[in-house]
Amino acid sequence: MGPEWGIIVRYRGRWPIFNQCLSFVASATSLVALRPVGTSEPRDMMKGHSVHVRMANLGKEWIQGLQEVWRHDLLKRVLPVALLANLSFTAWNVLSAAWVHQILSASAASYGALGMAILVGEVLGAILSPQIMDRISKPHAIATSLVICGLALAAISRVPVLWPDLGLVFVIGIALGLLNTLVSITPQRDVPRALIGRVAGVVFGLVSVTIPLGAIVSGKLSRVWSLPTLFLVAGLVTATSSVLLIGARGTIVLRYKKTSLERACL
Repeated sequence: MGPEWGIIVRYRGRWPIFNQCLSFVASATSLVALRPVGTSEPRDMMKGHSVHVRMANLGKEWIQGLQEVWRHDLLKRVLPVALLANLSFTAWNVLSAAWVHQILSASAASYGALGMAILVGEVLGAILSPQIMDRISKPHAIATSLVICGLALAAISRVPVLWPDLGLVFVIGIALGLLNTLVSITPQRDVPRALIGRVAGVVFGLVSVTIPLGAIVSGKLSRVWSLPTLFLVAGLVTATSSVLLIGARGTIVLRYKKTSLERACL
């Protein structure tokens, strides 16, 4: 293993966990900064209230965010699907460097090519998402993206050859670009502005925390299973998670209810 591989493995194995933990903390604390308000000037509403009072209300807002997610038929299905898919698909994000070096016996440049392929695919998937959403419903589009991601990862585990893997990773990127776009716009389209902070904080906060957990689980399982077996299982779990979206409705408009603190401030 050359010096460049040592840097790559060190970066892919440790820093992503630290970065994702910071991301989760940022998502959770964003609930304070993005509090829904009933007036045009949120700072005026919170005058006279200490930081302690605001932080104490964070738990209530988190609970209300979960309640609003549960009331939305699509979001309450997407959230567990996203958690499960993220938990399983993180295996590729964390162990792809080991796959390229140990299984493909390729250079660090090949690893970079795989990373570029998935990034280009994500950009293309995001660009194509409006056209796709005009033709099929959001639940069907999300489920299809998950199936494509999972089956492509499972196929990679069975085809340890660089050039086919590049094509499969590109397909995964397209599906991920579509999936990320759909999950991101669902709260913006279907949730009132006053609730976006709570709902988005809950959804993206929980999704972020599954990534370091997935990295830990993948690392433990890689000591027991071979990389092809681990990627095969991860791909099948990702694909089958789409079953939870069966029967989901595309849009339910939520109604905004003020908290006790907001009513007291107004």
